[in-house]
Amino acid sequence: FAVAVMVYKLLTNKYPFKSDIFNDKPGENFVGHPKMLAIRHKLREYKVDWSHTAFSKHSQAADLLRSMLASRAEERPTAREALQHPWLQGPPTPSSQASPPSPPSTSS
Repeated sequence: FAVAVMVYKLLTNKYPFKSDIFNDKPGENFVGHPKMLAIRHKLREYKVDWSHTAFSKHSQAADLLRSMLASRAEERPTAREALQHPWLQGPPTPSSQASPPSPPSTSS
């Protein structure tokens, strides 16, 4: 989740969530605190803006970040799954598109 927030910020120069969602005070930011439950609820309801040009140019990025920003942890990809996403694989290299070389000729 945190990595997706950082990547979203790097791509768009803004955060995916408004800062007023995170209105906890020191001592309230631990799992199980009522303030954290309220923030989690706000995150579930919040609609991230996917209209930035970065996402129209890189739809695969939007696809990966959407999955990584899922409000329920069990719906997010594991680190291994995220690293295998097509957006992180990059474009095919010319060598990966080429057919295997022909065996050498054995003519005498």
